[in-house]
Amino acid sequence: MEKFRVYLAGPISDCNDEQKVKWRNEIKKKYSENFDFLDPIENLLPENASDSDIVKEDIRAIKESDGLIVNMWRESVGSAIGMVHAHIVGKPVVVSNPNHIGSKTLAFYSDALEDSPLRAAKTLRNILQVESKLKVLKHNERGLEQFSRKKLLNSLKSVCRNAKKDDILLPRITFPIIIEKLEGSDRTIGNQVSSTEIYSTVLQTFQELETNPLAGTLVSGLSQQWKASRRDKSSPDREIVSEPDVPAYSEKGNVPVSCTDSHGTIWGNTITAIDQLPQRIRPIFDRIVNVHGITRIKLAQFGHGQERNTVGAFVGESSTDYLLDGKIFDKAPKGTVQEFQVWVQFDSRKRSILQNIKNSLIEEDLWRE
Repeated sequence: MEKFRVYLAGPISDCNDEQKVKWRNEIKKKYSENFDFLDPIENLLPENASDSDIVKEDIRAIKESDGLIVNMWRESVGSAIGMVHAHIVGKPVVVSNPNHIGSKTLAFYSDALEDSPLRAAKTLRNILQVESKLKVLKHNERGLEQFSRKKLLNSLKSVCRNAKKDDILLPRITFPIIIEKLEGSDRTIGNQVSSTEIYSTVLQTFQELETNPLAGTLVSGLSQQWKASRRDKSSPDREIVSEPDVPAYSEKGNVPVSCTDSHGTIWGNTITAIDQLPQRIRPIFDRIVNVHGITRIKLAQFGHGQERNTVGAFVGESSTDYLLDGKIFDKAPKGTVQEFQVWVQFDSRKRSILQNIKNSLIEEDLWRE
C-alpha cells in the first residue's frame, strides 16, 4: 500500500501538552498504514536553533510533504501561513475546523473543511489516493490523463458563482463528499474513470444535498447549474464537464461488468465479466452491451418472485441521470430475479438507447415484460 507523507499543522504556542499531542496521536494511531507523519512536535530542532531556523524547517517539511492536515481548533498564525505555503506549491490542504471559525481566507487556502481531525485525515487520504491512482478517460481525445483535484475544484467554484452561491465555502464542503464517492465507486475500472462519470458523481452529490433538509437551501439550484455548465461550450471551466462525442468505450461490446460491493447474485457468485455468467444468460448481456452508447453494467439486488416461464430480461427508464434499470428473470440457485443497471454515456440519448436494447432483445425472444 502506498504511503503518503503528511504534515500535521496546528496551534503550538501557548498550548499545553494535551492540546498539542492528543489529536496528532489519534490520527497516527488510526492512519499509520496510510501516512508517514511530519510532526513539528516530534521533529524539534536543537535548543540553540534560531527562530528563523525553526520557521525555515517548517517550510521545508511542508514542501516535502504530500499534503497537510490542519487542526484549526483555534486561530493560529503559523498554521495559516503554513497553509498558504502548501497552497502555493500545490499540496492538498484539509482543515479540521471543529469550532467553525468563520474565515473565508481559511477556506480559500484549503481543499476541504471538516469538523474533526480524524475526518480531515480520512478526507486527505481519499484525496491523495484518488489523485495518485485515478486516470480520467478523456473522450474527445481518446486518451487518459491524471485526475486533477484543481480542475474539479475550479469547476465547482465556477458552478457556485454562476448559481449565485458561496464560491469559497460550498466547493470545500461538497468536494470531500465527491472525492469519497469516487474513491469508493465501483464505476472505476482498473483505476480509470470517464469524465462523464465524474460529471454524474458531482450531479448526484448536488441532488442528494438539495433533498437534505439541513442543506437544501444552501445548495439549491446547483444541480441545474451543473447541468447547464455541461451544455455551455464557452465555459472556461469545462475541463471535466464537457459532453464527450465518442463512446466511453470505443469498441462495441467492450463494457465492464461489476457487482455492488462484492454483492452475490442469484447464480451464487460474484460476476466481473459476461463470460462468468451461466451460458443461458450470456445472450441477454451480449445483446445489451453491443448497443451503442453503453458504458457499463452493474449487477445489483436479487431475490425471489416475479417469475417468468423462460429466461429473459426487462429494461426500463430510471429517474437517475445516465442510468437504466433492468431485471433478469431466471430460475437460479439463489432466486428468480436479478436486478441490474445499465449506465449510458449520453443522458439525452437514454430513451433511444433503451429502445435499441428492447429491439435487440425482442429479436432474440429475450424480452420479458
